[in-house]
Amino acid sequence: MKKNVPLIVICSLCGIVMAGGIAASVAGYVSNSKLSGAIEKADKNLNALRNQKKSKKSSGLALALSDENRERGDETVNALRNALRSRFSLMMQPKRLETGFDGDSTQLVSNLLKRKTDLEELFKKNHVEIADSARSFGFARYLENNETAPAGSLKALDEQVAGIDEILKSLVGAHDKYDKDLVAAHVMTMSEKTPIKIVAVEREAVELSAEQQRALVRGEFIVKPVANSGDSGFCSISDGQNSSEYVSLRRADAVRAMALRIKFLADSGVLRNFVRRMEDYAIYIRDISAVRAPENLLPPKNVPAAPVAAPGASANPFELFGASAPAAAAAAPRVPARRVVVENVPELFTVTLEYVSPIVVQQRENAEKSE
Repeated sequence: MKKNVPLIVICSLCGIVMAGGIAASVAGYVSNSKLSGAIEKADKNLNALRNQKKSKKSSGLALALSDENRERGDETVNALRNALRSRFSLMMQPKRLETGFDGDSTQLVSNLLKRKTDLEELFKKNHVEIADSARSFGFARYLENNETAPAGSLKALDEQVAGIDEILKSLVGAHDKYDKDLVAAHVMTMSEKTPIKIVAVEREAVELSAEQQRALVRGEFIVKPVANSGDSGFCSISDGQNSSEYVSLRRADAVRAMALRIKFLADSGVLRNFVRRMEDYAIYIRDISAVRAPENLLPPKNVPAAPVAAPGASANPFELFGASAPAAAAAAPRVPARRVVVENVPELFTVTLEYVSPIVVQQRENAEKSE
């Protein structure tokens, strides 16, 4: 019988293909079985972790989602966020005013009184005069009227206390440097001091409601955006009697700004030094106005008093011997210590400042909480 060679070849090839298919199917089944087993094992471990409530020393996996480790994890996350906030603030400006205040209204007033005492000692030491109306530093509502500060605004108020403290210290330092420069230039003697007087210290009343803003006390003002100002930042600043406009750095959902204002009488050189010192802080000067100092704020002129003869002494000692008095020598004119061609009359400066803080980090935290 004659063999059909082509048929045999075709059958052989079909057998080989079938065998390969069976082998691939077996391999795929084994692989799927292993993968299913791994998934089932992982699912069991995940369920065990989800059901775990307390840590067990025998299982490293069980420790991961224990209540204790959850708390520690939350503390770590919060610490990292606080560190990020601090680092971000330091990068924004070398000196910040955030105090981390966590006390009550009584503690706030105590801090304010302590800074007030320190500042008054500094003023006395450096021959800085301060008007009686400015001695509450913008906080007459709490120091004179004995009102209680709202709990939700205590941190902001303490930042204002710190800001006013730094501003006034910088002003004293600017005046001291100005006087030292004049002495070094032989314009005046070491015993002399140029006049300086703090006339007013004011702050933005950030804690007051819309109804309370209608009855502002001394040293307070409110800041509101000007209508149709858009993104220009124009704001109106009003103390209830007078109002003016300035360009603010505050921007919704981006930058928080807190306005402060100081009025002082001094030479223009003191203002220049003061502006330079503000570069060390996140306190930006937004407006400066200057007027000739009124007469009632100017210090008395330095005129030496006429010599007074001792009681009982004779006006002319030569009369005791019956001799006539010699011709009186002409008195030598007093040489002024400050040799200036034009009299340097102090000016009254009004400086509006803003302490700014980014709120990008706060936005991020709020977004995470909402999720």
